[in-house]
Amino acid sequence: MKFNNLQVLYASYKLMPLGLRIISAFCCFASLFTISPLMPFLTFSINGEQVTFSHYWFSGAALLMILTGLVLFSAGIGIIHRRNWARSILVLLPFGQAVLGFLFGLNTFKESISLIVSSSWLIALLFWYLFFRENIKTYFTA
Repeated sequence: MKFNNLQVLYASYKLMPLGLRIISAFCCFASLFTISPLMPFLTFSINGEQVTFSHYWFSGAALLMILTGLVLFSAGIGIIHRRNWARSILVLLPFGQAVLGFLFGLNTFKESISLIVSSSWLIALLFWYLFFRENIKTYFTA
């Protein structure tokens, strides 16, 4: 499916099931926070303590935020374009964030496991909705 202008993209968006519209809109909106690490006048905190702009970058938190925003934007656009990989990305994103947070040293191993466990209900709900609902499966196979 090729989109040449915004009207066609909007028409495709309106044909989506309501849940997918909400998810894709959230993904595209959340990606706007990708630019926040580029603004030195904002205040940043890591694990509850305020840090300087340079510490925010050197800790890897800024890079993680930018990567998350780009992945969310890609997933949102992928859903609108009916790409199956977008469903998998949305389900795996919380795991990836926990692992990258641990690798960058932003989270301890215990905190990373806690993040995965606490978000498991959301992951399960997303997995069920994106892979087992008939209208969603039909949308992605059409």
